[in-house]
Amino acid sequence: MIENKLTCLKHLTLLLVEDDNELLENLKITFSLFFKNIITATNGVEALKIYETTSIDMIITDYVMPHLNGYEFCVEIRKKNKIIPIVIMSNYSEKNKLLNSIPLQLTDYLIKPIEYTVLLKTLLLMIERLEENSLIEEFLSDSICFNIITKKLTKDNTNIPITKSEIILLNTLLKYKNNIVTEDMFIHAFNVEKSDNSQSVKNHIYRLRKKIGLEIILNIKGVGYILRPINL
Repeated sequence: MIENKLTCLKHLTLLLVEDDNELLENLKITFSLFFKNIITATNGVEALKIYETTSIDMIITDYVMPHLNGYEFCVEIRKKNKIIPIVIMSNYSEKNKLLNSIPLQLTDYLIKPIEYTVLLKTLLLMIERLEENSLIEEFLSDSICFNIITKKLTKDNTNIPITKSEIILLNTLLKYKNNIVTEDMFIHAFNVEKSDNSQSVKNHIYRLRKKIGLEIILNIKGVGYILRPINL
C-alpha cells in the first residue's frame, strides 16, 4: 500500500534546498529513489529563482541558509502558492522555529539526520497534501481533466494526445491559474532564448487551445494568456 502511494512521486519534480554541498548530494541520491526529477539549490535566493522559472511539485528546504533562510524562502513561496507541499529541515528542534513556521502551513518539519522511516512518513504526508488540495487532477471543464502525476489530458475519460511542449505550457498556466502568464514566462519554462522561440511559443499555445478550447485559455492581446477553468 505504501509502495503504491509512493510510486506517484516518480512523476513529480522536487526542489531540494541545502547549503551543505556534501549533504545536498547525499540527500539528492536518497530522494532520487522516489522522485522523477530532483532540482537542487544551495540557498533561498537561488531556490526562489528556480521556482519562478521551473515547474516544481514539492519543496524540501533547509532552515539555516545564507542570503535567504528557509523560513524567508518559504514565506516568498507562500505568497505565490498557498498549497504546494513544503517541508523544512533543521539540525535540531527549536520551539521558536516551529512556532514561526506554523503560518507557512508546512507539510512536515524534519530533524537531521533524517531517519528512513521518518522520511517515508513525510513523503506520504506530502502526497496526502496533494490529494487534499486536488493537485493530482486539475479539471479544466466538466469534461476535460489534466492529471499532474501522469501528465495525461482527457476529455470524457478519453485521452487527448498532448506533446511535451504542450505539457510545459499547461503546467505553467496551472501554476499561475487565473493570473496572466506572459510570453516571457512561457519562455522561462521552456528554458530557451526568446529570440529563437517567440513564434514557437505562439504555435504551441495555438495547438493547445484547439485541443482544450479557446474559452479555457484566454488570449489577452499584447499581454499574455490566462487559464480560466469553466463550468465547474
